[in-house]
Amino acid sequence: MYLDYRRDVHAIDIRIAEIFNGYRQSLGEGLWRLDANQLQLQIDGIRRLPDVSYVELREATDRGVPLIITAGLHAAGSPVRNEFKIHYSIRGTERWVGTLIIEARFDQIYRQLLGTAGVIMAGQAIKTFLTSFFILFIVHQLITRHLGAIARSLKEYDFQDAHTTLQLKRHPPQSADELDYLVGAFNQMYERLRVVYNDLKEREAKVRRLFESNIIGILIGHPDGHIDEANEAFLKIVGYDQADLAAGRLRRRELTPPEWHDRDTRAVADMRRNGTVQPFEKEYFRKDGSRVPVLVGGATLDERGDAVVVFALDLTERKRAEAELAHANRVSTMGQLTASIGHEVNQPIAALIINAETTIRWLDREQPSLEKVRPLIDRVISDGKRAANIINRIRNFSRKAPAQIADTDVNEAILEITILAQAAMSDNEVVATMQLSESLPHIFADKIQLQQVILNLIMNAIEAMSEMMEIPRELAITTRCAEEGGILISVSDTGPGLPEDNSERIFDAFYTTKSKGMGMGLSICRSIVEAHGGRFWAMPNKPRGAVFSILLPIKGRSRKLSAAVQT
Repeated sequence: MYLDYRRDVHAIDIRIAEIFNGYRQSLGEGLWRLDANQLQLQIDGIRRLPDVSYVELREATDRGVPLIITAGLHAAGSPVRNEFKIHYSIRGTERWVGTLIIEARFDQIYRQLLGTAGVIMAGQAIKTFLTSFFILFIVHQLITRHLGAIARSLKEYDFQDAHTTLQLKRHPPQSADELDYLVGAFNQMYERLRVVYNDLKEREAKVRRLFESNIIGILIGHPDGHIDEANEAFLKIVGYDQADLAAGRLRRRELTPPEWHDRDTRAVADMRRNGTVQPFEKEYFRKDGSRVPVLVGGATLDERGDAVVVFALDLTERKRAEAELAHANRVSTMGQLTASIGHEVNQPIAALIINAETTIRWLDREQPSLEKVRPLIDRVISDGKRAANIINRIRNFSRKAPAQIADTDVNEAILEITILAQAAMSDNEVVATMQLSESLPHIFADKIQLQQVILNLIMNAIEAMSEMMEIPRELAITTRCAEEGGILISVSDTGPGLPEDNSERIFDAFYTTKSKGMGMGLSICRSIVEAHGGRFWAMPNKPRGAVFSILLPIKGRSRKLSAAVQT
């Protein structure tokens, strides 16, 4: 096509040269004679020749308006533009009489090239189609149909069929090719998938046996709280039945009291991040509206975390046992304070007897003095009320009663309970100091339980310091507002201090450093503090001894009061 194009362009150049040579003489005569009509006829004739688009004849003269004759349309940037000078011989002398301009276009050449290109493309398209069809046929016979067989095998694969293997319907090649390697890889994958499937099936059977054994409450659902399955043990914990589950009346969020929603949200995030969540205590609503304490844990059943299993253990009996143990600890503490209790009760009773005897003497006179008797009777009444208050305080502290959450003055609760320990302090030569902040706000708490914690810490400190010789025995109780937005209570002593290996062990149940101790006091104290939404910890005192600190929240009533401390 390029050669044809160059040949046609060269032919146009030759044709224009021939035109000039053919018309040069006649155009020269016409310009010399200024025969405009004759020149116009010749210019029109030239214009009608093939490929010529514009012809212009311009007279070469010094006159102001030369003769100009044109034919066709002039186009800027015409592909071919030739200018020829026309001479005329006068008496043997050649004179320049004008200029001939001829422009040509390649329209005809382009049409010819386009037709040629169409023919070539049509021929190439036919050859390409035939070649492609032949290639596709070969590829289908050698590769595609076998890939289709592999795809059908994957689609119809049955994990339960132990004999499922992939085989291609073809004559085996002399040496293994890529399809043989692919088939071998798929068969190895089938075998591994079958092993994994059998393993998962075995695990599912074990989980199903655990699920149906009803040893522990189990539910299977989704992170959003929807429950798909729940065993009878879980339904028994929350008081529902299978009909309620089938009707969609069980959702984890609705079963959970509002104060535990944040903890549940964190548990779901842990399961999505780690695949499991460590067991933690919370509460569920029962169908009758009551609450049941539970220990829950969970794990995801797939990599995406779209299905989860939750295990729940009813803690009702455990909480009841802990409550009994807390009450026993309280009574045991009161047993250690027998001397103090006797001293506190004897004081108002002794005063009551003295005032009563004095009253009788005033009344036995010949002229009884009623003015002297009335104040004495008032003192008798006051001493009787004082003795009654002490007895009521001891009885309330020792008795087994539900928790009474109310507005509580921390300083007042501390002052009341330290009175019971004054005799023990005196007997063991313990010097007690108190720094109680006067600007403490009130908190919502069970006053008796709070006093149990304080008294337990005081008695522990007295007992620890009683073994110290030739060292001042100092007990300090302080209260203040903490930066964390709570009330900080500290009880410090100058005793032997905390264990060096692991100070946190002192809060473990049944761990004790005392020869006759049960190891439950500090564990119960921590349970009480945490049930009030607070924190309880210990640290060394300087230069010796230990400091036990309690941080209790100020704002709002703690809604996490556990049944473990409702004694």
